[in-house]
Amino acid sequence: MDLPSYRAGLVTAIKAIVPDKVAVQAHPGRFDLAQLKTYALKAPCVLVALLNLPLAGGAMVSGPIEAAAYLLTKNVRGASHDEANLRLSDGLLQVMALQGLNGVACGGIRWGNLYNGALGDEGVSLSAIAFRQSLSLDMPEQGDLGDFTTLFALFDVANDGKPEAESTISIEGPSA
Repeated sequence: MDLPSYRAGLVTAIKAIVPDKVAVQAHPGRFDLAQLKTYALKAPCVLVALLNLPLAGGAMVSGPIEAAAYLLTKNVRGASHDEANLRLSDGLLQVMALQGLNGVACGGIRWGNLYNGALGDEGVSLSAIAFRQSLSLDMPEQGDLGDFTTLFALFDVANDGKPEAESTISIEGPSA
């Protein structure tokens, strides 16, 4: 398994849980207020991000990966943005706690209300469900990594924050 495939699997699993009107998509990680306002236009939505993977080395990299599902809702007929967020969170939390995602148990499940007054004026609520799952990553074959052909480095020899030397090294090797 690789990280992009793992995250895509989480997106697929969460899409199967939430109502059809909720958009679910991968996201690179945490975001700022400007990005959040852009996503608010797509609400209700769930943004799935991978956050942390402490590694144990070897031929296979494995460990407890931490991921998050950011839930963004807005006012809808019959429910405020807050109530809509709580209902969406509740449904997802129950499935994660009882069944896991992608056939893998979820541990360390934490729900957090990330409501921000700056968003409240827009009629939008944000929460996050963070969780851990066990993940094993296959080590890629050397050919899968692509060619590493140029290295640029700055050297701060005097340790004064000002680089005294720089170097660009070109490496010749096989190419595809």
